[in-house]
Parts: sequence; C-alpha cells; structure tokens
Amino acid sequence: MCKAVVYIAYATLTASILCLTVMAVDRYYTIVHLRRNLWFRKPELTVPFIWIFSLASMSIFPTIQTVEDHNSQCMLSVYVLGDPYKAIRGLFLYLVVINYLIPLIVMSFLYTIIARRLWFHGGHRNKHSTENREQQETLKRRIVWMLIIVTSAFALCRLPANVVHMIFVMQAWNIEVTPQPIVMFVCFWFGHANSAINPWLYIFPSTKIDTAFKRMVCRETRQSPPSNSVITSNAFLPPEQETVKEESRL
Repeated sequence: MCKAVVYIAYATLTASILCLTVMAVDRYYTIVHLRRNLWFRKPELTVPFIWIFSLASMSIFPTIQTVEDHNSQCMLSVYVLGDPYKAIRGLFLYLVVINYLIPLIVMSFLYTIIARRLWFHGGHRNKHSTENREQQETLKRRIVWMLIIVTSAFALCRLPANVVHMIFVMQAWNIEVTPQPIVMFVCFWFGHANSAINPWLYIFPSTKIDTAFKRMVCRETRQSPPSNSVITSNAFLPPEQETVKEESRL
C-alpha cells in the first residue's frame, strides 16, 4: 500500500495535468487552424496515451517508496538511485519540470495565441445585424475569459506544491528550509484540488455547457431550444466568426 498509494497519487495527478495540456493543443488547432479531424481528438487514442504516459513517467515511485524498518513510516528511499542528494535533487526537479513548468508554458503559449486570434482578429464587414455582432463579441469575451481563468487556476493551484518540491531540492543543497507538516499538507491539497475545480471552470463560462449541465441535473426530458449565440444561417462566414463558431462546438 505504501508503494501503491503514492504511485497512484502521482500518476493520476500527471494524467489530470496532461489532459489539460492535450485540451490546450486541441483548442489551438480547432480555433486557430480550423482543423477538427486530428488523431488526438479520438478518445480511443487519447485516453490510453494519457494513462500510459502518466503511469510510465511516474514509475520511479514504486521503486523508491518503502516502509522504513525503524519507524514503520512510508518514506522515500532514494539510496537505490546512488548518491541520495543528487537523487533527491533530480527527482523533485523532474516533478517540477514534467508536472508544472512544461504544461504551464504550453498552455500559456497556446492560449495566448488563441486569445489574440479571438480578441484582436479584425472581422470582415457583413450584413449581419448589430445584435448578432454583439452576440459574437459576447461569446468571444466568454471564451477568452475562460482560457485566462483555466490557465491562472492551474498556475496558482499547482504552485504551492511545486514550491514544496523546490524546498526539498534546496534541502539537498544543504539550504535549511523546513516547512511545517500542515503547510505541506495544504500545499499538496491545493494541487490536487485543481483537478476538481477544472470541470466547473469549463461549465460556468460556457453557455452551452452550463445549459446542458443544468438540464442534466434537473433531469429535463424536453429538448432545449436552439442557441442563437452562434450565427449558423450563412453558408460562408468570415474567419473571425468561423473561429468563434468552432470554439462553441467544443
């Protein structure tokens, strides 16, 4: 159980983070390049890839996690990796890079491009009514704010746990910094809580998802009226409106 619990905790955490990263790539190609027929959009391919990568990347923990004989505590035993100080530094730097820095950089970069595409792209003049143009602008603002909120929530929720990881690295460099156990508990709690927060961040800013969620909770059987927040009557839409239309389908 000592090996299994720690391994499952880190593997599921990595899977959650990788899901957010894959979603960012998916949104980038869908909105910016208007490409929907991509291999990683197929769940039968994406889901196994996420789990295999997550389990493989965290497979070091069953090897080094063990119950200490003298105090019966579940502890890291990095001596099997050689120099314990180098092993500690390498292990926690690896976690910071894999589970925080790379995903945050990828999401921030891609979502910035998406936001610029939606917010600053100059739409062509057309014969649509002022009301429809206002609906398009409202939808664009919703999407941009959702991207900002999702990225910020990831960065802020995962930051405390990775600060603790860096403290462990500093201790391996003989820098005396010892956080209290309750502080570490709260830091890691925030990191795992991000996985529970994310679905709600996607539900509320999106009108379509919010409506579907309320209908599911209320167990309504009648079909909801079609949304008029996206213009679908014209066969040819300008690039700006086509981009927003693609995003509304996600």
